[in-house]
Amino acid sequence: MCLLLCHALAAPIRSQILNPSVLLHRLMYFNQQMSSNRVFYAFVFDAVLYSVWQAVLLGSVPSATVLQRFVPFLGLAAHLLQQQTSSPENTTVVKELQ
Repeated sequence: MCLLLCHALAAPIRSQILNPSVLLHRLMYFNQQMSSNRVFYAFVFDAVLYSVWQAVLLGSVPSATVLQRFVPFLGLAAHLLQQQTSSPENTTVVKELQ
């Protein structure tokens, strides 16, 4: 039931996102912002640098998966949450510090 409802609600959104005119309009907006707005350009540049840094940083960790390395922001958060729950020695260190 829930899947059917979610699918019914997502269908109009998918049709808007995949509409070529909407994609063209978004691409034109992105191009216009990149050429005229320095703050927008700086945020895009920071996001790209962060994505590259995350791939390099998690590349040296053997337990990191490919998705954790190459999905910006959420991949690093997932890796940190996985490390926190999977290593029992972290809990003893925390208890000793308290």
